[in-house]
Amino acid sequence: MKKQILLILLCIVFSLPLSAKEADQKFYQEVQPLVEQFVQGVLKEDSANWQKLCSPQEKFLFRYLGHYNTTLTCEELGGLYKEKKKRWWGRQDGSGQPLVGTFQKIWGTRFMDVAKKQDAIAINDFVKSGNMFNKSMDNTSFVDLTWKGSKEYDGMDWLSLRLFFVKKDNQWFLKGLDIYHWTI
Repeated sequence: MKKQILLILLCIVFSLPLSAKEADQKFYQEVQPLVEQFVQGVLKEDSANWQKLCSPQEKFLFRYLGHYNTTLTCEELGGLYKEKKKRWWGRQDGSGQPLVGTFQKIWGTRFMDVAKKQDAIAINDFVKSGNMFNKSMDNTSFVDLTWKGSKEYDGMDWLSLRLFFVKKDNQWFLKGLDIYHWTI
């Protein structure tokens, strides 16, 4: 009897990670077209399609290093590359100086670097971390697109773009994003 109970417990314990992995794979299969649509927008420097990715009933959260939050409407998200409005995006790592400017000026190069050079993807997990804590967003699942960095700098120039999704009425929406990099 004890052996049977032990066997059942072992089966349960070893099946849990597999179930989580299967759930992550299912999630990624469902959101992969949305991730590709987002990345294509970066490569074309055209955020118009991003508006269709987010839920019109919710605000979109743009985060820098898991800490600094800028809230946007879906309409604002869709116009980021063309927008001339200067926004506060957070504070520079190291100096603490404010990051103020247009999306294109502050983030265009970093987004493009991740889109062109990405060499790792994680589902509901973080590929890299710096000195800032990795943070997810409540009630979301996420895809971490990462460029692991160059050999020249021993990978210390890595960049991650984390896309956070929420499921509503059986449909996935982009809820927010977080840009991470090596921190001082």
